[in-house]
Amino acid sequence: MAVPAKHIHPMRFLQRFPIGRKIVRKEAQNCQRGLLSSSAFSRITDAVMDTYNRDLMRLPFDRRPKTIDVAVDTVSTLSHITTFFAGGRNIFHLPKTLTTMLANTSLNEIRVSDIQFPFYSFYLSFEGGLNIGLPRTENRIDGAYISRHGDDLSFYVTSRNTSIDPSGRAAWIEGSEPHFFAPLRIQSEEQTLDDLLETAIENKDIALVPSQASIGALQAGTNDARKNGFPISVAETTGYERDAQFSQDALPSVRIVLALICNALCFLSSKPDFNEVWSDDTPAPQVLDVENAKTPKRKRAATGKLAELGFFPIRMIDLHINKEFNGIDSNEQTGTEISAHWRRGHWRRQPYGAGRNRIHLVWIKPVLVRADKGRPVSGHLYNVHMT
Repeated sequence: MAVPAKHIHPMRFLQRFPIGRKIVRKEAQNCQRGLLSSSAFSRITDAVMDTYNRDLMRLPFDRRPKTIDVAVDTVSTLSHITTFFAGGRNIFHLPKTLTTMLANTSLNEIRVSDIQFPFYSFYLSFEGGLNIGLPRTENRIDGAYISRHGDDLSFYVTSRNTSIDPSGRAAWIEGSEPHFFAPLRIQSEEQTLDDLLETAIENKDIALVPSQASIGALQAGTNDARKNGFPISVAETTGYERDAQFSQDALPSVRIVLALICNALCFLSSKPDFNEVWSDDTPAPQVLDVENAKTPKRKRAATGKLAELGFFPIRMIDLHINKEFNGIDSNEQTGTEISAHWRRGHWRRQPYGAGRNRIHLVWIKPVLVRADKGRPVSGHLYNVHMT
C-alpha cells in the first residue's frame, strides 16, 4: 500500500518547513534520551522566529496573520519532531481496518503498567486520517507523537489541513495545522488513561481557563513598552485566552482520540508484524541505497541521508483480516432479523509469569454483526468509549 509523504505528519511538516530539517538534525544530537534542553528549545525558538519574520514579508498584507500563533505552534511542533528524531524516527502506520476495530474496542480498566512502549518517542499515524478534527480549520486528526520519559507521558495530537494545500516559502504560515498537546504526569503505574487526563486538567497542565496572572503580566509589560515609546498593537484576546478556548473546544475530540491511541498502544504491546516501507514519493535511488546496503552501518548511513531530505521509513502494521471483522455472526440460530452493528471488543488482562504477577494483554476483537445488512448505524470513531 503506497502512502504519500504528505499523509505522514513529520514528513509533511518538514517538506513544508524545509529549514526545520537542519534545525531538527542539529538539536536531536543534543537530546539526552529524547529530552530537549531549555537551551535547545531557545535555539529552536530563535530559528523559527527569524524564519517567520523573513517569510512573512513574502505575503501580501491582507494574507498576513494578525497574531504570531503560527510561529508559536511551529516552535512546539518542531520541538516534538526533534524528540521524535532523537528517538530513532520511528513511525507506526495503522490501516483503516485496524483503526476501526480499535475504535470499537473498550479500554476497560487498562493501566499504565499494562502498556509496553516500543520506543521512548515515536509517531503513530492513522491511514487517511480520522473523521474528526480539531478546532479553527477544516482538518482531520491524522496521528500523534507519543513520548514517555520516566513518569512523564505526552501525546501531541496532529491534524492534516483538508481545505487548502499552499505552496511556496510561506506555505508553512498559511497552511498551519492545529495540534493538541496533552502532557500527563504518571503518579502510579496503576492509573488509567482517564485518571491521567483528569489529573492533568485538575493541575492545569492542560489549561481550560487562562491564567489571570499571566494575562496581567502581559498587559503590564505592554503598558511599560508603550510608555517607553514602542508602538505595540494588541489583539482582541491574548494568546493565553486563545489557547484556553482552543483546549475547551478540542477536549471532546481529544478524549476520543486519546482512547483510540491508548487502544493502539495496547495493540503495539502485543508486538504485531509489520512491513517497513517508504512513502511512494521517496527518491528511488536513495531507497535502493538503503535496500542494497551490505552492512547495518551502511544501511544506517543511507537511511540518514534520506532523513536529511525529510523522508523516514514507515512501519506498516500487517493486519490479517479474520472472521471477526468480516461479520460472520448473522444470528442464524434465532432467525431474528437485525441490522448491521458492532459487538464491541475489549482487552483481557491475563496474568502470567512467576507468581502470576505480570500482565499480558489479550485482544478480544470486535465483531461486525450482520455485515450483509450494510454499514452499521453506530460504531464510528466518535463512539469510542473509555470505560
